[in-house]
Amino acid sequence: MSGIRALAIASLLLGPFAAANATVLYDNVAGASGGFDSVSSDGPQFNSFTAPGGLVDTVQVLLTNGGNPLGSGSVQVGIFDNNANTPGSLVATLGSINDIDLSAVPAQFTFGGTGGSALGLVLPGIDDRFWDGLSELGTTTEAWGFAVDASGTGVTGEFSSFAGNTFPNDTVIPPFQMCVTNNSGGPGVCAVAQAPEPSSLAILGLSLAGLGLLRRRR
Repeated sequence: MSGIRALAIASLLLGPFAAANATVLYDNVAGASGGFDSVSSDGPQFNSFTAPGGLVDTVQVLLTNGGNPLGSGSVQVGIFDNNANTPGSLVATLGSINDIDLSAVPAQFTFGGTGGSALGLVLPGIDDRFWDGLSELGTTTEAWGFAVDASGTGVTGEFSSFAGNTFPNDTVIPPFQMCVTNNSGGPGVCAVAQAPEPSSLAILGLSLAGLGLLRRRR
């Protein structure tokens, strides 16, 4: 076997191991955004996800300041249990996000995962459905992005809730944009949460080079 072919095959074998991380439970962050709902005007806001055994490693939400750079409030991000497919009681507080940390350009805010200590949560609940929730702390300008439809990993069959009403995820009332992973496969990140580490980039480059050498021909 030539050295080039051996290198290509090795890169393909390394690829799956390099990419392995926590299982994605819910992810529509990278999809097209249908707009943004103000936490102040229709909060608290929630979106459900299913986490078998209550295992959660990374939570990510897509936020903007709605074009208002002068906000001085914040939002608290937490996880709530499920009460007959509506948000129940708070079971974990993940942290808060300040208005001054946002801009008019939508950005992903991540709790846990690579680049920070993993959440490693084992959530208590009456079933495997939980809710990611945003609550206003002070008067906030923050707004949570919502999708254009119910596409994405784990999105179908879940629910969104805002202004005191709960809706099934669909194209009429599309869900909020977020990503959640569990910790059954080790710490991991959501699809577009962070830039790859240098070592990951090197392995990715090796894999792509190997594919090109083998094939030569989203």
